[in-house]
Amino acid sequence: MGSNSAHLPKIAKKVPDNTEKESRVKRFSRWVNDERIEFECYYLPYVEALLASLAHRPLLLAIDGSEIGRGCLISMVSVIYEKRALPIAWIVVRGSKGHFPEETHVRLSEQVHDIVPEGCDVIFLGDGEFDGTTLQATIA
Repeated sequence: MGSNSAHLPKIAKKVPDNTEKESRVKRFSRWVNDERIEFECYYLPYVEALLASLAHRPLLLAIDGSEIGRGCLISMVSVIYEKRALPIAWIVVRGSKGHFPEETHVRLSEQVHDIVPEGCDVIFLGDGEFDGTTLQATIA
């Protein structure tokens, strides 16, 4: 969050170590592209800690979909924190621009349900793509 960006060069610029910035970018790129790196091991603990620290007030969650590189689409849920959308769960599929099927939204909302602290109030935001009755019933 300190770099205000998800771009590796901007992240590398903020990392306080004695290596060259380009070396840090290459190291981060190898880590991001390593297929052995798993969400549950390296990212989920931070998401759970973040949500637990915010659970004393209603969580503001936003769902959205967009195109990402190399012919892929992402459907993502983010927690809104201090004017930032911090991703907490996502599903990536191959495809071109368009809407996801409702069952993808339902699967994603179920993933989010599993990591939101029990008893926490949640406000769930999404645009018209996310108005399916099955999704509405799932998040109710």
